[in-house]
Amino acid sequence: MKSSFGSISIKIILLCAVFLVTSCASVGNESDDINECRELAYSNHNDSLNNDDDAIFSQCKAKKDVLRADASKKETTFIWVEFFLDLFVPSNSPNK
Repeated sequence: MKSSFGSISIKIILLCAVFLVTSCASVGNESDDINECRELAYSNHNDSLNNDDDAIFSQCKAKKDVLRADASKKETTFIWVEFFLDLFVPSNSPNK
């Protein structure tokens, strides 16, 4: 029978692995945001706004960054809540 300390250390290692994977996933989609903002700001259909291209790109990128940060914060909060619930609330499953 495993000690509770061993079980906790395994959960901590798994939590760290989840954080590593989610941080890589968040960074991986940033290039999609940049491409969408470039398309919006610098595409040919915005000829009348040529002087504002950089401002449009910056505003778009700022909005995308805020949305990505909010989604990441929500995901991180959910992971922490789930981790602590699993850690402190006993499970009725026979596998544990």
